[in-house]
Amino acid sequence: MKTIKAIFITILLGVFLSIHAQEPTTVLTFLPDQETVIYDLQTFTVKKGLQKIFLKNPPYSRDFNSVLFMSRTPWATIRSFGVLKPKTTLLNLLNAHRKEKITVLCPSSQSVSGTLVEWVNSDPLRLFLQTSDHKIMILPLQNDCSLRFEKSENLQGEDFYSQYYIDLEAERAGQVKIAQIFKRDDIDCCMEYFGVLGEDEKQMELSAWFDFRNSSGLTFKNARLKVLIGKPELMSRYEYWLRTEWEVKGSYFSEIPRIDTIKEAQATEFKILEISRPINFFAGQKLKRPYFKERKLSVEKKYFLKFKADGFAKIEAHFIIPNTRQNDLGIILPEGSFTLFKKMDGVPTFLSQTKIENVPANGRISLALGEVMDVEASKVPIKYVKVKGDSEQVTWHIYINNLKDKPIQLQVVDKDFDGRLLEVIRAPSPVKYIDNGIKYSLDVPARQKKLFKLITLEEFSRY
Repeated sequence: MKTIKAIFITILLGVFLSIHAQEPTTVLTFLPDQETVIYDLQTFTVKKGLQKIFLKNPPYSRDFNSVLFMSRTPWATIRSFGVLKPKTTLLNLLNAHRKEKITVLCPSSQSVSGTLVEWVNSDPLRLFLQTSDHKIMILPLQNDCSLRFEKSENLQGEDFYSQYYIDLEAERAGQVKIAQIFKRDDIDCCMEYFGVLGEDEKQMELSAWFDFRNSSGLTFKNARLKVLIGKPELMSRYEYWLRTEWEVKGSYFSEIPRIDTIKEAQATEFKILEISRPINFFAGQKLKRPYFKERKLSVEKKYFLKFKADGFAKIEAHFIIPNTRQNDLGIILPEGSFTLFKKMDGVPTFLSQTKIENVPANGRISLALGEVMDVEASKVPIKYVKVKGDSEQVTWHIYINNLKDKPIQLQVVDKDFDGRLLEVIRAPSPVKYIDNGIKYSLDVPARQKKLFKLITLEEFSRY
């Protein structure tokens, strides 16, 4: 019995330790196609009194306005923050050792040796090394790397990178957690939608994927990936992350705006989604994670006719997808690329690729398929009648030639009035007034040319 109990306790302890070991210290929160906010947490052992603490690794960002704060440590206070300049600049160092054999040692990857051929002054800086087999290797130089030169002493990262430090005052000895928040634009997330239409063009299977790319040259170990979807409007996104995602309180930097209310911000339609369990997100790595898979949706095909100045007509086809629960959606759809296929003889065939903007729940996706060539439209004024004042009654003839084998309905956006429209007297269907024009619909039978009449009251402008 004691043996069984001991085994049981050992198993529980092992599970606890494994879970504890997987607790992430870095959180990457992505706003698709825009920016990434990184939260990096480090634990330090401190003594009682005022002391200077150097971050274990120079910060990933070169931004001196990176935000530092302490995580729930009431007995320690950050008094100041600063930066120590390096002994030498990295560019001077590389100039002095051009064509020399060097070894680059980074904690997140294997060491690499080769002859220094060239470098690109980017962020991070990239080295071109010629290896022993005469191949050229491009190596991003991460902030926590060190360099070993064949003809000189070894140099650590702090010798050529600026070092960030904080002056911290502690009431007692113990451990404190210091977090740093910064933004990067070379670690990004894109949204990709893939839709497959049925042959009748009334049903669609839709899948959505997050596409993560790490082009920074940095490796994030045991990191948690999150995505902010939607559009927070009442405060800046960065400010929202600081105030709600990580509960920043008593921050040292005064330029972070205070928020009087969080409830208003939470009322706007956006969410932060956790994408996966903690993972190692390696330099140069690409990851795909599903938002949802193969939702079966109802689709409606609509035709839009636009009249502009001088009777210019353009007809476009759109697939309309209601973003509702009744249509197996009803969720926020972030902006991204939409690739559309159609089944032809059972085989998905590429139709188009377009970009969609952010679609809120209960909104709709409108996919433009391009200009329609088998429906023709024209609009001409045929009669002017002067009425009281500076106005006239204009009679328009609208000609639609439907060459398709099925009837269609055209959603008309008519702005061919040059700002002179006062009133619609007669129209083929109910009219909705819009800025500088009107909207209405036209029903056209298959294989027919049809005439529609529109009568308007407009400002008199003819000479």
